[in-house]
Amino acid sequence: MRLIIGLVLLLAGIGGLLAINSPMPMGGMGMMGQGNMKEMMKRMMGGQLPPGIDTANLPDPHSQGALLLARYCTQCHDLPPPALHTSGEWPKVFARMNRRMKMMSQMGSILRPTDQEQAIILNYLRRQAADSTE
Repeated sequence: MRLIIGLVLLLAGIGGLLAINSPMPMGGMGMMGQGNMKEMMKRMMGGQLPPGIDTANLPDPHSQGALLLARYCTQCHDLPPPALHTSGEWPKVFARMNRRMKMMSQMGSILRPTDQEQAIILNYLRRQAADSTE
């Protein structure tokens, strides 16, 4: 009986690997292909995603923080305004988003910022947050 269960699990695992590695529409990555993530998230989340802003409307739009925010965060949703959260809320929100980016980057779906870029983005968000006095 254990042998049968083991064989079933082995075959299921092989089938899963073949499904992941098989050529699929949308650039070979199925629903998770780069460039398709934002549309998929909008369909999944419906009206739950906050409205985004144009890059030019970011505070200090040419700063490294603003450019990195636009580069990475818009892979899955529209550009969030830094005033969407307070400086105290951003670390928790950013940590949650970073966990998602880490998971999605391991599947080859999106790009993930380096540790240094993450620090720059978080510092930018906190400086430009809703309760910032700068």
